[in-house]
Amino acid sequence: MALAVAVCAIATSTALRLTMLGARPKTAPHAGWLVFGGVVGGLGAWATHFIAMLAYDPGLATSFALSGTLGSLVIVVFAGAIAVLAAVHTPKPWNILAWGATFSAGVGAMHYIGMAALRVPGVMTWNPLAVSMSIAVGGLLAMSALWILEKAQTITRQFLCSAIMVMAICGLHFIGMMGLVISHDPTVAMPAEVLDHRLIAVQIVAVMGLLVLAGAATMWGESRAQNNALRLFRSVIDAMPQALAYFDAEHRLVLGNGAYRRELAGIGLVYEEGLTLREIMLTAATRGGGWAGWVEAGLERWADGPTTFDQETSDGRILRLESNRTDNGGSIVVFTDITDLTRQAEDLVVARDLSEAATRAKSSFLATMSHELRTPLNGVLGMAQAMAAHELSEPQRERLEVMQQSGKGLLLILNDVLDLAKIEAGKVELEIIEFDLAAAVAAPHSALAALAKEKGLYFDVSIDDAAQGTYRGDPARLRQIIYNLLANAVKFTLEGGVRVSIHRQGDVVEFVIADSGIGMTNEQVGRLFQRFVQADASTTRQFGGTGLGLAVSGDLTRLMGGAITVESTMGEGSRFTLTLPLQRLCDAGHAEPVRAAPAFDDLDLQILAAEDNATNRLVLKTLLEHAGVTPVIVEDGAQAVEAWAAGDWDVILMDVHMPVMDGVCATREIRRRELATSRPRTPIIAVTANAMAHHIEEYRMAGMDGHVSKPIDLALLLAAIDTALADAPALAMEA
Repeated sequence: MALAVAVCAIATSTALRLTMLGARPKTAPHAGWLVFGGVVGGLGAWATHFIAMLAYDPGLATSFALSGTLGSLVIVVFAGAIAVLAAVHTPKPWNILAWGATFSAGVGAMHYIGMAALRVPGVMTWNPLAVSMSIAVGGLLAMSALWILEKAQTITRQFLCSAIMVMAICGLHFIGMMGLVISHDPTVAMPAEVLDHRLIAVQIVAVMGLLVLAGAATMWGESRAQNNALRLFRSVIDAMPQALAYFDAEHRLVLGNGAYRRELAGIGLVYEEGLTLREIMLTAATRGGGWAGWVEAGLERWADGPTTFDQETSDGRILRLESNRTDNGGSIVVFTDITDLTRQAEDLVVARDLSEAATRAKSSFLATMSHELRTPLNGVLGMAQAMAAHELSEPQRERLEVMQQSGKGLLLILNDVLDLAKIEAGKVELEIIEFDLAAAVAAPHSALAALAKEKGLYFDVSIDDAAQGTYRGDPARLRQIIYNLLANAVKFTLEGGVRVSIHRQGDVVEFVIADSGIGMTNEQVGRLFQRFVQADASTTRQFGGTGLGLAVSGDLTRLMGGAITVESTMGEGSRFTLTLPLQRLCDAGHAEPVRAAPAFDDLDLQILAAEDNATNRLVLKTLLEHAGVTPVIVEDGAQAVEAWAAGDWDVILMDVHMPVMDGVCATREIRRRELATSRPRTPIIAVTANAMAHHIEEYRMAGMDGHVSKPIDLALLLAAIDTALADAPALAMEA
């Protein structure tokens, strides 16, 4: 019995290896290896059966019929091949059932046909239960073996699969034999054409020889598969553009691809397995000057485990060396030529620096030009305000209004240019304060109402009750965005009108500006928020404009965390939707009331002003005289400090950019002297074209109490003076 089990184990292991060879290509399994594996398995089952039968001793003379013996061999060989093909080609999980059914049927048929070939002087009877159990046990064990193998084809699972198949074959045989009963009957004659035991033994030896050949074929097949895999692996790594090498645990070269061999040739080494890493690196350091001093550091990095570093070679190339350890202590080393990537990265850095420098230069130029243009514009608008206070004829007043509107239009363009410079330089800052939403929208609406009326357009604003109230945000930027959207709508609307509706959902406020203007195509809408671009080039001649307003509005909206969407139809109009996240604080009516512009006619105010530009000095003097105040004006910060020291002043109006001493330094000097002499604190107001948030903070830190932007608006100037005078006692106590 032991021999039968041993033969069965050898046969099942060999059959399993052959089958795995055939099933290895997942896309197209090799049918020849699969059939060969099934045949070997069938031969093993047949040999197991008849070796066990040679050892079987019923106490009577036994022999075997030739036909039945050969028939059982043919059946099990075919059944084995069919069972393996069914296991591989039947879709999962039905392949397990197909395998079990085919196996139990084939091996069972072989067993019981072989037993039918047994000749004894007696009568053989079978226990149906034992027969059924033998078939069932064989099939279930065979299915279990395949299920275990499919989970993972590890060595352990392969061994377990073979062991279970031995149990399936032997179990089917020996359980079946338990159900056999032979009753001696002298009347039963032995047939003449039977096989004696010696011939059966010869057949078994022949089958075992086939099994040996099958084992040799298995080893040859696996060796060939491994060689093919190795050749494929070598061809793959040789095709790699990176140099790749494998070193064993002792840092000896085991394998290198074509690129690595070329690297070795470049330093004068012939590729040879067994070269040590130290030899290679020392040769590189000796013959390639760029590698000197790298050897010991490289070896230390290799000893520490996975490493990556870059090294420039003597021929100017830059190699990236990456090393990773394998499970057996060896190292995979990859050399990648990153020269082009490094040069491109350096070029990109240079290009980025040049681009940033150009942007800074452009932004600085735009800011400087904007600042310088405000000086003559301050003269135009300032004198226009002064002239408006006089009695004028109707034609004169109409001309003056044209001057004022033109000046304000130019101021808006300058503000857009300056905002563009700030946005590109990343210096736009939001001033988050409390404001009334209706008042913020009313300002741009009022500014454009006259133009809409002149064109015969309706110009409506509606604010939902839920949207009314006081919010926290940047009202100046909100007014700027709303103004640009409204100005755009009024400009391009020839008949009909413009309607503004405002809604709120949670902390998001939606402003919808709908017009009945000329409309746009989808292509034009796509270009709408590009800088210096209008929807149609022809509109520049017909409607005018710089193409900056909407671009700046889009940038400011994104800075505030919102978005602008556009829907438009040619000839029917456009719909701009502005959404902004704004925190609502309270209902309408709770905002701090706007203080009316003060009048100083009855007050004998002593105002000192520092301004280096003659035009701005004249504008400032003229505007203040209209308010009943005659200022004393000096030309730089040093003169302002001397004048302050020589007199008593209610307010100082301080320009920032001045020769000799600027306004910020002059303010610091005045505050220093006040502290040193315990002199009462004099309110100082910055009057400047620079009014960004960080500028205002700088002025405040220097000791200024407020600011007014140029071009000067008289109402805003008087309001700033009034606020400074009202806050002066409290600030004096804090000082």
